[in-house]
Amino acid sequence: MGVAFVGDEEVLQMKSFYDVEVAANEISKRLHTLNADKKIVRVGNGAGEYQFRLIKLLDARLPINVKLESVKEERTTKGVEKPLKHDFRDLGSAIKISTRNGRDITRKSVK
Repeated sequence: MGVAFVGDEEVLQMKSFYDVEVAANEISKRLHTLNADKKIVRVGNGAGEYQFRLIKLLDARLPINVKLESVKEERTTKGVEKPLKHDFRDLGSAIKISTRNGRDITRKSVK
């Protein structure tokens, strides 16, 4: 799973994860140290059970002022060459997902 950290429309960092728990920990850690007035986490909707697990973990770990959104992943790998390793395709998709508007996810946990 690819994760792109974006601030002021600039990619700050990209990372690949093979474990949803590790990804949620890294996202949470990064957002707690990020100095920004507006924080949004956009999660692609193409990963099925992984998406739901990630959203549940993030909802429990992130402050309530962090907005969660579900974003359509359609055509996020378009233009990425197939011979590339899966990690690189995931990172390219993560960047594209970060630029799209998503559907608000209602937060269940309150911190």
